[in-house]
Amino acid sequence: LSFTWVEDDPKKNIRVNKQFQRSEASDEDNDNDTRWQLKDFAWHPQIRVRNILEQDDLLTEDWMRVRPSNSSSSSKNQGLREGNISKETWYNDYSNSNQPMQITQFMKRKFTLSEAFELHKFPVDLQSLHIQLGSSWDCTKVALNFNDDVPSAMDPNPLDSQEWELHSPRLIAYDKDPRKDDLPLLSLSSQSVTGAVYPKAYIALTASRKPQFYLWNIYVMLFLLG
Repeated sequence: LSFTWVEDDPKKNIRVNKQFQRSEASDEDNDNDTRWQLKDFAWHPQIRVRNILEQDDLLTEDWMRVRPSNSSSSSKNQGLREGNISKETWYNDYSNSNQPMQITQFMKRKFTLSEAFELHKFPVDLQSLHIQLGSSWDCTKVALNFNDDVPSAMDPNPLDSQEWELHSPRLIAYDKDPRKDDLPLLSLSSQSVTGAVYPKAYIALTASRKPQFYLWNIYVMLFLLG
């Protein structure tokens, strides 16, 4: 998962000192050289996946990348790794400028999510499997939406099952056209001790049940036995 925001005044948020940067400059791995850590920032959106049932902590990893915020670096033809700068480049070339910065947080997770199934149309039912995203900041500080320049992708062969077929994910946020059955995009004030309202966004995978399995094994067999 990756989450991007723009810092209009990054000097107030990015914390890099010269001594720390000199040790980083010796890194021969260019990919790691542009990796930043959460501690390098005074503020970040604190994105969380909310509906996790269990998580493999051994595979949990977070890192950040920084690049100048301009039309060329955020074009659709550039990947998230293009145009990223190291801490050395930031310290030498940008720390005294007013150049806005685009900051992306990357999260590597392996988790099991909980979801209630709707079985009214079984065995030709569709299930929306949601990854619920939220922030530790309330909606006065953070609004969550999806970047159309960097579309979400899914493994074309994610599931080997005779019962289910997965389809492309649908992104649910405040700037997308809602459906009647979409989950709420704001928490209830009654759910917070302080009465704060928190933003939500969802990645919804659609799983369609393959009815052939049930039609053959149940209905056809019942017909033959009858």
